[in-house]
Amino acid sequence: MSERPAPRHALREVRSFRLAQDMVNRLDRYAASVGSTRNTVAERFLEEALRLVEHPGIVFRDGPAGRRPGLAASGLDVWEVVETVADNAGSVANAAAYLGIAERLIATAMRYHAAYPGEIDAWIAANHEVADRELELHERQRRHLA
Repeated sequence: MSERPAPRHALREVRSFRLAQDMVNRLDRYAASVGSTRNTVAERFLEEALRLVEHPGIVFRDGPAGRRPGLAASGLDVWEVVETVADNAGSVANAAAYLGIAERLIATAMRYHAAYPGEIDAWIAANHEVADRELELHERQRRHLA
């Protein structure tokens, strides 16, 4: 989930950019550290920069599960906020109270979800799969120890 691949049949345009050597070196170091290529990382960073401009209050974070969008004013990921709103029957006020954050932050996350529903829904589904696997493992371990 850490990479956002382009759609299979997306038109690609070759562009040439002049970058300072220090920036190229830093880009190469980062790409190597995440097992990627300079071009893939540069494209991802450009995409994220555009999203940051389009969605104030959103940041991108690295973590064990990959790079994901979150709320700048909190440690919450967008998927967590969206799922909490859904768990509260769509009530922004209830979700904000439960999470202990301002309703405007909920609105920021919901706006991002409206722009990129597939991405956020995939995060939610992936987290449900992990939770289901862990629950099943716990149940098997419990039965084994009984």
